[in-house]
Amino acid sequence: MRGRPRLALKFGKKYFRDLCMAMATREEAFLKRSEAFIDPRTPEATPQEMEDAQLPLATRDACAHLLIRLNRCRFETYYLPWKCSAKREAYMRCLGQEYDRRVLEQEKLKLANMQKKH
Repeated sequence: MRGRPRLALKFGKKYFRDLCMAMATREEAFLKRSEAFIDPRTPEATPQEMEDAQLPLATRDACAHLLIRLNRCRFETYYLPWKCSAKREAYMRCLGQEYDRRVLEQEKLKLANMQKKH
């Protein structure tokens, strides 16, 4: 056999089957986790609060209320990186969930378009 061995032959069929099962369960877990935030979220902060906090237009989304708190904490603690870590993690988690929600929504649109074609 020339070149690189195929995955199933290199590691064995049992390993390959277990790997496929693990990937399938990971996809199922992602879909179950993403069902909680399929619906588009409205921002919890009002447009006036965002304007008062001088948030850039690009960051005025569903996570803006967390960014306002994070920026206030940063200002009050003179931008010491270890002071506002919990607020930063909450903001980053929110951004990740919003990204997952957008990706899931895009995949649903693709599936709907594919079903219309066929």
